[in-house]
Amino acid sequence: MEVCVNEKKIAVIGLGPAGGIFAAHLAASGARVYGIDPWEEHSTETRENGITITHLTSLHTPLREVSTHLDLLQEKEFDYVVIAVKTPYLPAVVSNLKDF
Repeated sequence: MEVCVNEKKIAVIGLGPAGGIFAAHLAASGARVYGIDPWEEHSTETRENGITITHLTSLHTPLREVSTHLDLLQEKEFDYVVIAVKTPYLPAVVSNLKDF
């Protein structure tokens, strides 16, 4: 996969199937991606080993900036924030983002 230069800073909240694939492709494009996922083991695994996608397309991308807390967003400025969480969690995420 060809990597292009993309200097955007993007936060992806939720690194499950949709958010993880989206974050991997953004990172592969050269964007600075910050992942937020509340599942500690998943966040640690993603930070240490990146994200691997197989089947229709193959991609392995490091994603070093991963946190379990939205507090990361207060410390940085982003060009975009992507919310990729299941619907029941959306009100809590949006409520927490209002303060930013």
